[in-house]
Amino acid sequence: MNTPIIKKDIVNKIITVERVFVAPKNRVWKAWTDITWLDKWWAPKPWIAITKSFDFSEGGHWHYCMSGPEGEKIWVWMEFESIEPENSFTAQDIFCDDKGKLNEEMPKMHWKYEFRDNGEATTVHVTITFNTIDDMEKIIAMCFEAGFSLALSNLDEVLGVQTGGSHGLTSALGDKGEHVLSQTIIPQLRITSAAASLPFYVDGLGFVVDWKHQFEPGFPLFVQLTRRDQTIFLTEHAGDCQVGGAIYFVVPDVEDCYQEFTNRGITTIESPHDTPWKSREMVVTDPDGNRLRFATYVAA
Repeated sequence: MNTPIIKKDIVNKIITVERVFVAPKNRVWKAWTDITWLDKWWAPKPWIAITKSFDFSEGGHWHYCMSGPEGEKIWVWMEFESIEPENSFTAQDIFCDDKGKLNEEMPKMHWKYEFRDNGEATTVHVTITFNTIDDMEKIIAMCFEAGFSLALSNLDEVLGVQTGGSHGLTSALGDKGEHVLSQTIIPQLRITSAAASLPFYVDGLGFVVDWKHQFEPGFPLFVQLTRRDQTIFLTEHAGDCQVGGAIYFVVPDVEDCYQEFTNRGITTIESPHDTPWKSREMVVTDPDGNRLRFATYVAA
């Protein structure tokens, strides 16, 4: 997975983020500066970005909110300063209300975005400067690192970039913001307790946690996990989906999975067996009753 490099310089009140996107610079620039694209990736899932007004010009602004699955709305005002087309732009960013009234009690941030052409890829370097150390620490405490990393992963999807080992359809946008049919699909399961479910998936099934997102302490958790190039989402958000879901994993050897899971203390509700559709399958359930079916196709 292409993960961002995030560095925090507390003394100088600076956070830097660097991320490589496998796409030409003009396309990546458009994704950061065209509202048709921004609304599709800026918010960390399961949140969405909703724009009220947008004017990408020097002295212009972006007034938008982060809308959560439980009806939460966090309004932000970004005012654009300098713009060097396809190379860089700077902006001031502060929390506000739905009318655009600035919240002076919340941290202010100065953002500088730089775009570098690497041939078939583009490096985006973001520098965020704060007025005080306290402001910086407040933003860090709001899970900035996880949330921004998640949003950047969304951008891979928008650009049509394959980030995992498995191939599928990816939802991408064309140069004019139109949908291009080729999207990687990541299944999502509802969990009621990450404290109960994560040990099952990590210790029991061998998944690795790629990242977690929690907008604030006490809010529901959203997690991405991967096991041998197969990626899933787990969400505590009640509005995302219901418990009792199912995922079908195609694996090289279901017998190996069975042996591994058994050694890890997992009990299957269906041990490996042959099916009429020429596969050999087994089933396990997670703590919430979601069904996970692992299958190997049998050569005819």
